[in-house]
Amino acid sequence: MAAKAHTSLSKYIISKVDSAIDEKEKLAPRHVRELDGLKNEVKTLREDLQRKNILIERYEAELKRYRAAPWLEGEFCRYARAQ
Repeated sequence: MAAKAHTSLSKYIISKVDSAIDEKEKLAPRHVRELDGLKNEVKTLREDLQRKNILIERYEAELKRYRAAPWLEGEFCRYARAQ
């Protein structure tokens, strides 16, 4: 191929490497934007997950209170204190 281009092999290789590097540099900004977008999406999803975990903890605490309420009130409570 270098012979077809009428250049030395080293100059041919250097030109191919330079063109490959230039091509990758053109793609880099797109990858950077994509990476930034994905980082923002991950951040949003983590915040959403944290809010949902807090909500689950609150619901579980409320459920425990409702389940314990009959045992803390009424006949059972008086019966337990009498013994």
